[in-house]
This record gives sequence, structure tokens and C-alpha cells, in this order.
Amino acid sequence: MAVSRPGVGVWLINGARPTAAKRVLKIKPNIVSPKVGQQIMITLGMNYPDEFSGTMLREGKHKLTVEEVRAQNVVLRGRGFKLVVPYEQ
Repeated sequence: MAVSRPGVGVWLINGARPTAAKRVLKIKPNIVSPKVGQQIMITLGMNYPDEFSGTMLREGKHKLTVEEVRAQNVVLRGRGFKLVVPYEQ
């Protein structure tokens, strides 16, 4: 489930109840008008970083490349991972 909040960014949550979920990935800032090939600097935050220990995701700043722009989502590629998140026009 992806939740986009103005000014807050995007939260990726692995459950129906956000307050009880342990795997919460916060992506800041919001992605606005992305273009293929563009480099975007984002900050990843996690409520429980140990829940992501088996992945390439780490807290902090990351430089991602816009790989594909879809009707409502954008595909971002980082080092060892890809994210599909909503964006703003």
C-alpha cells in the first residue's frame, strides 16, 4: 500500500493498519513532474530498520534515476533496488 501525503512524501506500508506495521518505508520529498533519465535525491526513513536487513535499502539520502514514468506511478532505480511510487504533476 502506498500513501502519498502533501509535503510529507510517500509511505510504503506492508499492511492494512499503518500503526501496527513494522515494514514502513518513508520517502521524502514528493516526486514532482519526473522525466526519464532524471536524477532525484531522496531521503529514506524507516520505523524499524532491522526489518529491512535482508534488502539493499538503507536509511539516509539516496540518488535515484527515473527509469520509467507511467500514468500515475514512476519507477525509480537505486543501487540494488527499484521503487514504484506515485508522483505529482
